[in-house]
Amino acid sequence: MKNAFRSILGKIFISAFTVIGLAIMLPEDVSASALTFVPMYNDHPAEGLAPIHLDVEDDQWQNQPCLWVWPRHVFTGWRRVGNDVFGEFRDAEQINYKVTFKVKNGSWNDGSKNDKETTLSRWEDEDLALTLEDDDIPLVGSKPDNGYSAGSWDTDPADYTAAGNHSIGANRTFTYTYSKLDPTPPAPTTHTVTYKVVNGKWNDDTTGDKSETVEDNGHLARIPAVGNKPSSGFRAGSWSPSTPTATTVITENETFTYTYVQNDPTPPSPTPTPTPTPKPRPKDDDHEDSPAPAPLPVNPNAVIGMSFVGTPIGNFKIGPQAQGAAAQFAFRVNTPAGWKEAFSFNMTVNDKADYSLKKGILSFRIPSQYLKAGRKFAVLGIDKNGIVKLFADADLKADTITINLDIEGYAFDLIYFD
Repeated sequence: MKNAFRSILGKIFISAFTVIGLAIMLPEDVSASALTFVPMYNDHPAEGLAPIHLDVEDDQWQNQPCLWVWPRHVFTGWRRVGNDVFGEFRDAEQINYKVTFKVKNGSWNDGSKNDKETTLSRWEDEDLALTLEDDDIPLVGSKPDNGYSAGSWDTDPADYTAAGNHSIGANRTFTYTYSKLDPTPPAPTTHTVTYKVVNGKWNDDTTGDKSETVEDNGHLARIPAVGNKPSSGFRAGSWSPSTPTATTVITENETFTYTYVQNDPTPPSPTPTPTPTPKPRPKDDDHEDSPAPAPLPVNPNAVIGMSFVGTPIGNFKIGPQAQGAAAQFAFRVNTPAGWKEAFSFNMTVNDKADYSLKKGILSFRIPSQYLKAGRKFAVLGIDKNGIVKLFADADLKADTITINLDIEGYAFDLIYFD
C-alpha cells in the first residue's frame, strides 16, 4: 500500500515536471494588429496619397518598406501613434555633378585655352545613370603650342558617354595634354665626296686625296684648286666623271678625279683646207672681182668676252699682244692656202707662271667690213706648245663667232674665204 502510494506520487511529480517543462519550451504568444499607414508631408496627410490598412505584427511595423510612389519626394521613415503609422516624406533635392575639361600645352580646336564645363543633373529619388553627350566633349588635338604635338586625355571622356562603359556619379575633371616634341632633331643624312688628282698635284703642291662631307641634296663647298701643277710631260687636264661645281647636287657618296693630260709627242700639222674653185663669171658681166679688204693685224675691240665652264685658273687677259713672260704667244699663225686673214689677237694671263686655261667659251664680233653673203669664216689658234687647231669652219650666219676652248690658251687668227 505504501509502495503504491509512492508510485502515484511519483507519477504526479513527473507529470507536473513535464507540464512545467512544456511551459518553458513554448514560444511567447505574438499578436498581430490592424494598423493604418498614413503618408505625411510637412506634418499633414500627403495630398493624392491614400492611407493603407495592413495587419502587421506588433514588432514589424517599423520595418515596412515605403508603400507609395511619389515623384520628386523622398521617404524618410515611419512614426507610430497607437494603431496609426505615419510615413514621413520631404521634397527631393536635385543632384548636380560638374564635369570640367582642361587643356595643357596648347588650345582647344576653336583656339581657346580656358576650361570648359558642363553640368549633369538628376533628382534625388531617381535611380538614373548620368552620362556625357558627344557634344559635351570639346574638340582638341590640332592646336599645340610651339614645341608640342598632338597628345592625349588622362582619361578618355568618350568612355563616359552612353556608348561607353562608365557613368558620372561625382564631380569629374578630364585633362587633355599636348606632347612635347623631341628637342633633338634627327641627324641629317650625309655623303662623303672624295677628290683625286692624277699625273700632277693640287695647286697647293700636295698630291693626297681631299674630301668633304655634304648633307643629302647639298652642294659642294671645298672643291680643291687644280690645273697649275702637272707632272713633267703633262699639261692641264679635266675632271671626271663630271666637273664639280658649287651647284653640283650630292645625293650619294661621290668621287671626282682630275687627270692632267699628257703632252703630244710632236705638234700635229694643221688640217689643210681645200681652196674652193671660184665659179667662172659670165663674159658679159661688167663687174670685176672686188679686192679683199686689207687685213687688220690687231683688233682688240672685236673681242666681246670670255666665259668659263667650272672655276677659271689664273687672271686671264685678252689683248692685241702678249706681255712679259707670255711673249711666247706673240707670233703669227700661218694662214692656210686659199684663206685670207681678217685679224688676229692673243690671249694671255697676268700670272706669268700660268698659261693654262680651263675649258671655256670665247666670243668676239666680226668687223662689219668683212661681212659678205656666202663667205666662210674659221678661227685658227696656236697654243703655247705650238699646237695648231682649227676651231670653226662654217658659213656665216651672224656677225659673231663663238668658239669652245678645250685645250690650253692660244694666239688666234680670224680667217675666211669666199
